[in-house]
Amino acid sequence: MFIVMKIAISAPVNVGKRVEVLGISESEFYSNVDKVISALSGKEIVIVPHKGSLSEYVACKHTGKVIGVVPKNDTEFGIDFLNSSVCTEVLDCGTWRNQIEAMLDVSDVLVVMGLGCGSMAELCFTKWFKVKKIFVVDEFISSKIPKEIDEELDIEYISVDELMLG
Repeated sequence: MFIVMKIAISAPVNVGKRVEVLGISESEFYSNVDKVISALSGKEIVIVPHKGSLSEYVACKHTGKVIGVVPKNDTEFGIDFLNSSVCTEVLDCGTWRNQIEAMLDVSDVLVVMGLGCGSMAELCFTKWFKVKKIFVVDEFISSKIPKEIDEELDIEYISVDELMLG
């Protein structure tokens, strides 16, 4: 057993698209999200605070510390689409090209709540930027990670009801 210090949340920006792909209702989706939020209670989480994203939703309902990874100096893509106000602390990662490394570098655990392109990149980067544990939450994915990637990472597939981050 390890002590969880900081939990990175990898979640979709476009919830509507995820609900459609999963073939579930929005209320069922958010019911599962609320179970994850309950499991995170009192823990420090690390997010990218995209406006309107699942990460923003989690941060707004979370009862513990929220660290937002924000590329304050990015001139290539900017940060107008972020909502840093949901964070209790901001970690400046410089540019978007450093976001994944910064998020994983300060995190002990990665909880994956959907498999969009950004989440896949964050998940794959754990090969080089190690976290102690990777949980992919079954209710938020349509299928498991391809074997070619799965065999290189220490992924645990888990249901929302099993997610206990002790």
